[in-house]
Amino acid sequence: MKYPISIFAIFASLMMASAPLCAQAKIETLTFSKPAKDSIVNEPVEFIHLGFDAPVDLVTLEIINPDGTVMMVYDAINEPFQLGTYARFSINVPEPLIKNGEYLAKWNISKTLSNKKKKKNYGEVKFKIILPDTDVVKEAETQN
Repeated sequence: MKYPISIFAIFASLMMASAPLCAQAKIETLTFSKPAKDSIVNEPVEFIHLGFDAPVDLVTLEIINPDGTVMMVYDAINEPFQLGTYARFSINVPEPLIKNGEYLAKWNISKTLSNKKKKKNYGEVKFKIILPDTDVVKEAETQN
């Protein structure tokens, strides 16, 4: 005895199987940063600005300096003041970034979903600082 399988039955079962995947909320992505990704900055950096496409909780933000050392800018676990849930963050760097070279700002975010589970995401923004040589600038000013 043969059982006819309709295309509708196959389609319906595939849709039901994929429904949990579609129902999962996407985690927000970075839409803005200052310094901008892959930018060259010609002045000291005193703030890191991050913008996401929806409100999130910033968990950590750290800077990897040109010499490889890590500067923790924000750590929600160890901070006495929590930033809260926002789409944009502007965070003061503990020490202005003044050395020429390539920097990496690494961030971790989380978002509490409607089912009270937390969804996490992370990313990084690479930028380069090239400050004018102050001795060269001073010489040029004195020659004029």
